[in-house]
Amino acid sequence: QGDLTASKGKSVARWRVDAEQAASLQPRMVLIGDPGSGKSSFARHLALCLAGEALRRSGDTATAGKAGVAQVTGWLAAPELTPIYIELRSLVDDFPPLPEEMATPATMPSLSAHFWPYVKEKVLDLRLAAFETELATLCLEGKTILFLDGLDEVSQADIDDRRLQLQRLIQELTDTYPAMRIVVGMSGGVDSSV
Repeated sequence: QGDLTASKGKSVARWRVDAEQAASLQPRMVLIGDPGSGKSSFARHLALCLAGEALRRSGDTATAGKAGVAQVTGWLAAPELTPIYIELRSLVDDFPPLPEEMATPATMPSLSAHFWPYVKEKVLDLRLAAFETELATLCLEGKTILFLDGLDEVSQADIDDRRLQLQRLIQELTDTYPAMRIVVGMSGGVDSSV
């Protein structure tokens, strides 16, 4: 379903697709919905299905048959994407404190240095620590999809510096890993400029 509208003298195509189709087609996506509408469930389900698919492709026979992209209605992308699921609230808790004075993008401290240690400790943990180098390579090659869930649930989400900090993190990730897919989940009442 689609329509063509004009915005500031430009033609803008708009169409309605399922979240699964959008996540499989768009390299960057913000999933906005009411609290309790299923954004986190969607991200976790998709991450689980992609992880199950990856395990089976690697020869794992113990993975349940229902954990695979066949369970994702409308999935159009390659099934070989490795998912990285991160609850932003937990990641932000590992950040240094916000600056005392109002920051600008140029003065906001870099946060990408906190990203990989977090992934190694909290996402991969000891069981998958040896996979870190390969995962970083997969990110560079565009063979991953990063789920940043709960943008509206981070501490101080309503403070401009926190939004700026998160904008900078996402920009650094897209600059470092331009081919990596990113899906951000947030409630509709939050400023979506991040």
